Amino acid sequence: TKYFTKGRMIIIADGRISTRIWETQDGKRAYATEVIANEVNFGESKTSPQLNTPQTAAQPPMQDDDDDFTPLDEDDDLPF
Repeated sequence: TKYFTKGRMIIIADGRISTRIWETQDGKRAYATEVIANEVNFGESKTSPQLNTPQTAAQPPMQDDDDDFTPLDEDDDLPF
């Protein structure tokens, strides 16, 4: 709560998800799923001033006449 507030977007650049299971005092199973973040960055918030500014029209992507991409026709040799 020192750095993050409700409505503030955070970006987890590196981390993992962990699920814990335990038995409560009354004998029921309880579960908790936690995000363990190693690197966290700030994102935009709901009240960010940038969200209230008018957006300029997006420029269309530039056409590249050099086609260096050759599509593969074979999907059978994928390593997964």
